[in-house]
Parts: sequence; structure tokens; C-alpha cells
Amino acid sequence: GERLMLPSELIVVRYRENKAVPLELGAVPDNLELIAQLIEVFEKAVGGTRGSLQETLSLFEADETNYKQKRGLAHLLSSYYSNFEAVSPLEPEALRYKVFAEAAKSPPNPSSRRQTLETVARQLSEGSHTVAPEEVHAGLYADLEHRAILTDFQPPEPPELLERFNLSQAQGTLYRAFSLSLEIGRSPPLQRASKRFDALGGSSAAVYQALFKALKKQGLMYLVQGEAEKGFIVTVDGPVSLFKPSTRYGLAMAKLLPDLLRLEGWELEATLKPKLEWNKELTEAYYTVRWDGGLQAPRRKDKEEAGEEIAPEDALLERFRKQATEWTVTREVELLPLGGTVIVPDLKFTHSNGQVMYLEVLRFWEVSYLEKRLEALEREGRRDVLLAVSDRTQLEGRGKLSEAHSSRVLWFKGRLDVKG
Repeated sequence: GERLMLPSELIVVRYRENKAVPLELGAVPDNLELIAQLIEVFEKAVGGTRGSLQETLSLFEADETNYKQKRGLAHLLSSYYSNFEAVSPLEPEALRYKVFAEAAKSPPNPSSRRQTLETVARQLSEGSHTVAPEEVHAGLYADLEHRAILTDFQPPEPPELLERFNLSQAQGTLYRAFSLSLEIGRSPPLQRASKRFDALGGSSAAVYQALFKALKKQGLMYLVQGEAEKGFIVTVDGPVSLFKPSTRYGLAMAKLLPDLLRLEGWELEATLKPKLEWNKELTEAYYTVRWDGGLQAPRRKDKEEAGEEIAPEDALLERFRKQATEWTVTREVELLPLGGTVIVPDLKFTHSNGQVMYLEVLRFWEVSYLEKRLEALEREGRRDVLLAVSDRTQLEGRGKLSEAHSSRVLWFKGRLDVKG
């Protein structure tokens, strides 16, 4: 995931007083022409090494002032639209082992080095297929990044890359976020403008569930205030996982943005720590994004999205569907109000006798966060809600829960199982 993101040094953010304004490239002829030229550089580089592509790109950048834009666009082209492979007729790791083992037989000097390569080349040659000493030498480090071959390039249309660049600058601005609040469905214009709410069966609940699922996917903890009719304020805070440095938190918020952009009717405000060399006074800044502010979700699925791990609740749903039990499991979208806040269950279990149970899955949590959730359920007398909680992240936290609370918690490691 991180490799696909733009590195911090290619993020350009200006600060107007305490408001953060990331660089946004307009769809003007100059920008689209620049992108078309870059795409051409990549198209011509297919079949060559990453090293020679980098050389061409550095000539292309020259020493112009907008080198960050060019380098950023090139980074996106190589991350999302290119496929690099370590191409060698020989397996580099096995080859290194062979060469080093052979080299160890004689004291090092220039002629013994040549002899080693020739010996290994002979050992690898079979019948009419001969391997040259030069191939052995080239193959030794064929897995080094700059030696990798650009085997495939799927060019985007220039406007698509422009959108991706603007999104990545916005994401980069969120690297420095340490808290985030989201208003969703609160003001009438947002609801009026939201055609997609109707497309989801007239139910804004589906939008809310998609939002909470996106937050969970990134391991973010959130508190919800409000009610479905009037909209919600969702406050996201607390580390992604207590054992990781805080920058991971901003990274998770950055990864949330594409999922958010697939929804409507929200406004996000992030609080950032700018860390500016030239302005030590500015210790806190704000960055605001709206669903209709011009940023676009990516047009094509990313490599990492395609290979995403299956969420525990999805795996559980599949297993239940295959088993004949008296419970039917659905992903029915319901918002359960809990006195000024709300719980969005991941699964709903309905027994053949009509009994209903809800399950919310928490992969990331802190003790105080879990206690708040459990206290709200107790207060409202909701005996029909269970929490499935991963005990990977917080082993010592498990012992801190009161017995009454523990009874409504199902602990799971990798795989989630619910027994009658």
C-alpha cells in the first residue's frame, strides 16, 4: 500500500494561515500535454530496464521548478500502470549461492573471478543450450530494482492520471493528520443533492454502512453522534494500532479517502501537524474536503484492492451460507440507535423461531473504546448485540474487561467462528 502512495517529499501543500491547501493540477492543455509526453516515455521504455527508464525521466525533469509534479506523475505511472519483473534466464538467489560456493574454492584475484563465472556457466549449460559467463554475471543481481524490466504498461488517459495526481496530493496532506471528523447527511442541501442515496434503495443507511466498513478496513476507531434522520458526526481518533508509530495513523486516513469519494453527502475536516521548517509557529492546521469538491475516486481497481484480504465477517457469512443451521445470516443494513450514538452491525442472525442477534466485528480497539461501546449497549439494554473482538492487537487488554462485559464479547484470532 505505502509503495503506491506518493512519498512525502513529492507532496506539495501550501498553508493559507492555518488552512492546508494541497497542490491541484487543472485539466488545462499544458498539463494534459505534459502527461501525454510522460506516457510516451513509458511506452517507449517497455522491454527496457527500470534503470534506463529512470535515466530518461531525469533528463525529462531537467532542472525545472515543477520537477515535483513531473516526478509525482511518473511515480504514479510506475506504481499503478506499470509491471516490472526481475527477468533473468537464471534464478538470481540460487545463482548467487552457486557462484559464491565456487568462488570460495580459490583465493580471490581477477583471473579466479573470471574462472568462477566460466565454471558456473559450464555447469548450467545443458546440451545445445549454453550459458555464457556474461549471462551469469548479469543474472547475479537481476532482482535488484534498477535491473527489473518494464514488461507491461497500461497507459491511462491523461485526465485519469490528472485525477489520480490530485487525489494523491490530498492523500499526502492527510499523512500528517492526527484526528478527523466527518459530517455525513447533516445539511439539507447534501441530502437533496445525493442521487446515490436513492440509488441505494432510498436508504442513507447503506451509505453509512459503507462509510463504517471503509473506516474499519483501515483499522480506524470511530465514535458516532447523531441519528439517521438528522445525519451524523463521526469522530475518528486513536491510533491504528497501539504498537505502530503515529504516522501509520495518517497513512490509514489517506487510504480512507478513495473509499469516501465513492460516497456522497459528506464533509471531512482533518487536524494536521504541519512540521514546517520555515514556520515553526504553525503547530496545528486544518484540511477540509467535501464529497463534491472536485476530487475523484480512482477509475480502475488498484493492484492492492484486487488482492485485498477477506474481512473476518465476510468469511463467516460465506461459511454460514454453506452450512445448514437454524440461523440465517444477512448483511442487512441497520443502524441501531444507542442513546445519541449508533452501532452499525456487520451481520444480522435470524433464528427460525424469530429471534434476532446482531454482530459487530472490531479488529482494532483500545480498552477505553471497547468499554464505551459495551457501556452504551448495557445502558440501552441491548442484549441482542454481540461484539466479535480480535485479540491479536491487545492481549493484555482482554483481562481488563469486567466479567459482565466479557460475556457479550467473542474473542477471535484470525478466523471468526460463532457457535449456536
